[in-house]
Amino acid sequence: MAKRWFALVNPETLQIQGAYESEIPRNGTEPLVSAPIHPSLALNSIEAVKTSQGITIVAQKALPTLSDLKQAALTRLDDETRDYVLSRYSMERQTSLIAFATFAIAQNMPNRLAKVGEVMAWIESVLTYHYTHVQAIEAATTEEELSAVQWDFNTMTASDPDVWLAHVIAITD
Repeated sequence: MAKRWFALVNPETLQIQGAYESEIPRNGTEPLVSAPIHPSLALNSIEAVKTSQGITIVAQKALPTLSDLKQAALTRLDDETRDYVLSRYSMERQTSLIAFATFAIAQNMPNRLAKVGEVMAWIESVLTYHYTHVQAIEAATTEEELSAVQWDFNTMTASDPDVWLAHVIAITD
């Protein structure tokens, strides 16, 4: 017998309490009862209704709101910004550069500090680009305006100073 998915439903309140996969429906802890569902349905996208045959699960296919779409765009922008910066300067490399900058300040090495500053200025320009797009996403009042907000971090690559730790170590002022 093939396994199927079932939702556990409170028959009094019709609230979905959970889901399980089984060959046969089981009774949940009273007063929960089982109702079959499709495995692709998220529990927060379904509701239970009473019918003459018992409890039935109804899929709710609500379209995302503009707010939902904006949040998804902001999340994607955040992820792509982080991934882009880390593809150029890993967290370890950034940490090392900051350590060299701190040392350069303590040892009065302005040329070494300036070289690390080039990276920091580039990261700042990427973040400025990022926040320009955050503002555009937040300002969108229609799906069309939101769809028009596009970004391409590859446009930032040409301005990357491409500073390596070896470059910084070589600067002794």
